[in-house]
Amino acid sequence: MRIHDPNGRPGVDLGFDHSHRGMIPHAHSWDGNNRDWAVAHSVRCEFWVITMLPDHLHDWYIDGIELDGSDLRIKIHFEAEKRMLVFGGVSRCIVTDFLIQNVIYDISIFSFWDDPSRYDEAIARLNKSYPLPPEELKKIAEIRPSVGADITIEFSTVSVLE
Repeated sequence: MRIHDPNGRPGVDLGFDHSHRGMIPHAHSWDGNNRDWAVAHSVRCEFWVITMLPDHLHDWYIDGIELDGSDLRIKIHFEAEKRMLVFGGVSRCIVTDFLIQNVIYDISIFSFWDDPSRYDEAIARLNKSYPLPPEELKKIAEIRPSVGADITIEFSTVSVLE
């Protein structure tokens, strides 16, 4: 799958259905006319997975949240479209202000290396409710509300199911 940048140029190629150097999924970034070597499923890849959804999920409704082992599933919809965000390897999660109606304002995915101060703020929030962090640095997803649920997730992988 190829995602284009706002100027119509290739931005990233995502491979979900085949192995490249043993990696499924994997991503190739574009720099002008050149494509780089495949990299493992990464924050960059996950950012593109989320951004390929309409309006970055702005005004989508959260229908439910379920936990299965270390997988956290968030069911969402916008009009007739339905999706499920699946966060794998979840070590900690905070959900506040979950209401009857929960509308997403935006979703951000980042790592320590993307934004160290924002990462530290998210970890401080997670430490308040569960002060036993995992041994390795994980990624953070922040789902900010227009109305309702405010969610912070510490995780390893994310995917979007239709």
